[in-house]
Amino acid sequence: MLNGFPEVISMVVDAICYTSYPQLGNKCLSDVVRFGQKEQQMIEEAARRLAAGTDPGIIPERFLIGASRFAFDNRLARPGVITDNFYKELSRR
Repeated sequence: MLNGFPEVISMVVDAICYTSYPQLGNKCLSDVVRFGQKEQQMIEEAARRLAAGTDPGIIPERFLIGASRFAFDNRLARPGVITDNFYKELSRR
């Protein structure tokens, strides 16, 4: 890993997530878009379903990326299967 790279990532995340924006009613992104344990559980369940080739259910499209990543990282299915099911589900929406 490049020297200083983790610090740069931290600064970028901090700037994007914890800076107030007029466009968001002077709120920061982390106040507007919630992500907690419930959302993580939804992603993990969707990952298992994507890997199995079943409908991942009604989850926000933005969670499909996290679900695919979780499925890859945990080797829930072959990468090609996860990729195919991801795109199939994304195009269905």
